[in-house]
Amino acid sequence: MMAINTSSQKSADHPAAREFMTIDELSVYIGLSKRAIYQRAANHTIPSQKIGGLLRFEKSEIDKWLRSQSVTADESIRMMM
Repeated sequence: MMAINTSSQKSADHPAAREFMTIDELSVYIGLSKRAIYQRAANHTIPSQKIGGLLRFEKSEIDKWLRSQSVTADESIRMMM
């Protein structure tokens, strides 16, 4: 069985262990409602995994996804026009 590590549960024995977040943790981390996150996971627009039947989010993948979602001020202005 794969261990699920959150930032508060990092293992000293496995410094390179993957960190996973629950939907509640992710909601706080990125400031989206749980409903919005569930919708994005169902549409495969946010990286997620099912582990033991539960939806989990790998922090490093979420961080990459967040960086890919950001736009510059110039892009934002163009999108409004």
